[in-house]
Parts: sequence; structure tokens; C-alpha cells
Amino acid sequence: MNFLNTGDPDRIETAIESCRATSDLCFIPDQKDYTELLRELRQKAKEVPLSDTAQSAITHVFGGDWEEAIEALDKLKSERNA
Repeated sequence: MNFLNTGDPDRIETAIESCRATSDLCFIPDQKDYTELLRELRQKAKEVPLSDTAQSAITHVFGGDWEEAIEALDKLKSERNA
């Protein structure tokens, strides 16, 4: 979360590359803790200001939705570069 919150384009690009590599490996995360992770994300978002785009990227990573995560990260990178 802090990784995305810094807004450093290089770190966001690293996250994008990690999602691509994970997608290439056809990795599917265990969904059993997905609801708990989302609850914790919502709680952390109250403590650490996160944009909707950052929250979306994290949610997609938790769910293993790699293409959607990459799209959200690309959008976040664009927002930070604006």
C-alpha cells in the first residue's frame, strides 16, 4: 500500500512488471482470505489516504485480476505523472 501511495513512477512500473510476470506464470491467488484482505484495505484506506485508482489496483492484485490490476496501475502512473 505504501509502495503505491508514494507515487514514485519507478515503483509503480515495478508493480506493473510484477503483475505481468505473475500473469505469465498463470498464478492464481488463494481466495480464502480475499474478503478479509478487502476489509483490511478499506480500514487502511481510512488511515492512509489512497486514491480510488490505488484502491482498485490493490483490490485487483488481491483477487488475481492481473490485467485489471495492470490497467489500474497504468492509470495511477498517468495520474501521478500529470
